Amino acid sequence: MQLVVLPYNTLLHKSTRESCGIRLQGNVVVIDEGHNLLETISNIYSVEVTGAQVRHSVWRIVDT
Repeated sequence: MQLVVLPYNTLLHKSTRESCGIRLQGNVVVIDEGHNLLETISNIYSVEVTGAQVRHSVWRIVDT
């Protein structure tokens, strides 16, 4: 039996987990500090777009 301790983002992000060779199938996952879990998931799978990025994108579309 092994005990592996790692950050939420490594556990929850599939690509990161796979690149680290972490397999969840057939294992028990215990999440400590679960009250932070929803915020962590939101941060992992969220993107912020600035107004400048939107303006630049619109400019590029209109310019073509």
